[in-house]
Amino acid sequence: MFDDNATFLTTDRDEDGSKYRANFELYPYVESEEYALFKGKQFGEHGEKGARHAEICTVRTLRNSHPRFQDWDFYMMCSKQAALLAAVFNKLLMPRTEVRFSLPLRAEMDTAWNANSIIGFIILAFRPHRKRLKEDEVVVVEDFLGKTTSLYISDSGFVGPNESDILQAFGHFTWNFTNERLVICGLRGVRRKGHFRLSDPTIHSVSSENGSGVGQDFGPRDKGLDGIISFFRYHRCNDICRNMPTPTALYYS
Repeated sequence: MFDDNATFLTTDRDEDGSKYRANFELYPYVESEEYALFKGKQFGEHGEKGARHAEICTVRTLRNSHPRFQDWDFYMMCSKQAALLAAVFNKLLMPRTEVRFSLPLRAEMDTAWNANSIIGFIILAFRPHRKRLKEDEVVVVEDFLGKTTSLYISDSGFVGPNESDILQAFGHFTWNFTNERLVICGLRGVRRKGHFRLSDPTIHSVSSENGSGVGQDFGPRDKGLDGIISFFRYHRCNDICRNMPTPTALYYS
């Protein structure tokens, strides 16, 4: 089922220091404007070694290009920053439902399905999709959250239909804990027993170099001070974050 495409070992290691190979399906289960997501399975470097060995995974790549390692720099940075702050949030505030982020691992493609084969044209007729993988492109391997996920808070801070006080408080907490330097939003994922599992966060930040309100420390979706202001325009404090400081009226002038 998952033998159609394959990666080499990930260059990154997971939380217990393990690397993985991933095998995944012919065609993506999701194609957005930015990404193509494939369902697969990951295998540890040495037999069954590794906490993620034999787990179902998502293999993510860019839909309209063939990324290299450096093309994932901002994605990796945002994911790691969000995971670190979520761990602090869970420890300090002990929410009834924890916030967790999927940590991606980068890997170069080993074998890619040949879209020009006869079977390829047959599959495209019944399962049309745009993404064409190449054997030298770099993908990321991460947790499989399901084929359907929820957008809890958009990149601009707009609250989705599945509103969560915990995730609203988490966004507020990130601004407060980092001394007003950044806000994490773009919270997408699923709610599982005892925790939210999220991926692909957006971070709006005030530049660490010159203190300006212009973002992009965390990639092209980083809208700087404008992004932080937008988050707080939509944000409504709740019992978890009510006593945290909020931006002054100067932010909105």
